[in-house]
Amino acid sequence: MLSGVYATYSDWMQEELSLAGGYDKPIIGIFPWGSQRASSVVQSAALEMVGWNTASVVKAVRRHAI
Repeated sequence: MLSGVYATYSDWMQEELSLAGGYDKPIIGIFPWGSQRASSVVQSAALEMVGWNTASVVKAVRRHAI
């Protein structure tokens, strides 16, 4: 999940987090490009937070693939 600071206030983001939890899907948070700030909601729900680059996202997906 992209974790921009304003994601905390998005109704759709809340719905996606709820659905992922209901299906026991792992959540990987992604810091927005060039930022170290992220939504506290996404950070608390995520198994892992990664940077905005292909290598870190792919590695995290592989680590948490079910």
